[in-house]
Parts: sequence; C-alpha cells; structure tokens
Amino acid sequence: RKGDGFDLAFRTEYEAKLEHDQADEILFGPIVKYAQGRASTTFDAFFTGQVGDKADTESLGFEYNWQLKYEFNRRVGLGVEAFGEIKDLANSGSFNDQPHRAGPVVYLNFGEEASSSAEKRENDESEHEQESEAPEIKMAAGVLFGLTDVTSDVTFKLDAELEF
Repeated sequence: RKGDGFDLAFRTEYEAKLEHDQADEILFGPIVKYAQGRASTTFDAFFTGQVGDKADTESLGFEYNWQLKYEFNRRVGLGVEAFGEIKDLANSGSFNDQPHRAGPVVYLNFGEEASSSAEKRENDESEHEQESEAPEIKMAAGVLFGLTDVTSDVTFKLDAELEF
C-alpha cells in the first residue's frame, strides 16, 4: 500500500516442538492495517491450536496484537500497543484469568534512508540503485502495564528489526 487506506494480510504458521512432551502448534488469522497520513492502526487477530497427542486444550485459542502509531518523521514515532491471549476459547474463564497488557511505545529508525534528505536521494543514484542502499535498522521500545491479575504489573518491550 502506498498512501492512505487499508491493508489486509493473512498469516499462518506451524510450530513443531522439539521437546517430546509438548504439542505442536498452529497459528492463523488476519492482519488489518489502516493508515491516514502519519497515523496508523494495526490489528492482528490470531487463532491458535495444538496438534497431536500432547494437546492440552479443547478448542482453539485466540491472541491479539494492536498498535496505534503516529510518525513524527521518518526517524521517530510514538504509539500505544496492546497484547492479549485466551488459551482455550471453550474454557476461557474470566477476563482476569487471561493475560492482557498495554502501554506506550517509541519507534526509532536508524536506517540510512531515514537520515538522508529527499534532495540528496534524487541527486545521488538511479532509482534501482537507491533500492539497494544500506539496510534499515528499526527499533521499538516501550513499557507495557498488566491489565489483569495474571499479567505482570510491568513488562518492558524491545524489538529490533534489520530490513534489507
């Protein structure tokens, strides 16, 4: 997607456990993003399931990740993120029995593209050569607060991404 609007993707994953006393897991579900100018929101809704003889849940589980983000410029953004999980939808229990956390996050882009001006990029190389520039290094750091009794009161988040 270029510009404003919606993005839609679908993710599926199979996780084979190396330890013989644990069940393999599947994960599948949509990822929806909406962007308007420098603001965006992303919601990942995944269903999870255990496969094999070692499964200890009766039905699918549910996990979500939500992000509301505002980019001040190509280098710095600020946002709020939330994460939660219901291990077994057939036996979900109360909200307080499920892990849910949310909090502020800062986003940093240390890539060369973020630090070079548009004029310099226009004057430098051809469009093809610009695409093969140095990798971008992106980081997200934040403090997430537990929203339920079973969630840690405070969780620190640090994500690092190398995009090439």
